[in-house]
Amino acid sequence: MRAHKEEAFRYGEFKKQIVQKGALTLLDYSNQKNEFVREVLARVKAWQKANT
Repeated sequence: MRAHKEEAFRYGEFKKQIVQKGALTLLDYSNQKNEFVREVLARVKAWQKANT
């Protein structure tokens, strides 16, 4: 994410939304955050496949 500032910003905003929506435990917060990370990783893999 360091190389893609837009994604880093989106990630930060997403984490804020998780808390605002009421994630009450670290486990809940982590589970919701993982959804975003999986999405980003899927896009990275697709990009790599298309560019190799």
